Amino acid sequence: VLGSAILLIINGGGRIMAPQAIEQASVGIWVSIIALVLTLLLVVIQKWVINKTGSMAIQADSLHYQSDVLLNIGVLLALVLSEQLWPRADGIFTVLVGFYLAYGAIKIVWLSVQNLMDRELESELADKIKVIIRQHPKTLGFHELRTRQAANIKFIQFHLELDDKLS
Repeated sequence: VLGSAILLIINGGGRIMAPQAIEQASVGIWVSIIALVLTLLLVVIQKWVINKTGSMAIQADSLHYQSDVLLNIGVLLALVLSEQLWPRADGIFTVLVGFYLAYGAIKIVWLSVQNLMDRELESELADKIKVIIRQHPKTLGFHELRTRQAANIKFIQFHLELDDKLS
């Protein structure tokens, strides 16, 4: 995705410097409308799957298709503006989409690294764990509660104090 963003920025910059006439704009408009509708449908389905699974792979793929939505809107605007009013619109929209893609790609990389690195669970979740431990009727106490998360797996470790007479 980041590579595509860089190419879009480079190519869009070239189109800003040297605008080119767009041939068969009406065909491009219809193709873009169809692609936009289908891509929006796919993004909605992916959002539903992401909410159910939390999958980083699908989230990254969804970013790609969200950028396609933006790209298709940009193409539609660029086709209309370039043909009617503003020849550099094609290049400007291409550069804007490229920057949007670059931002999203860097965000996905950051989230992926954070997801892969072990880290302590949020304090609110640790507080809930403490409440659950204390609520058990045979718990006399606990100490050295440690939590961590690696990817989507949560680890909880603590020393539990129980009655010495338990078998």
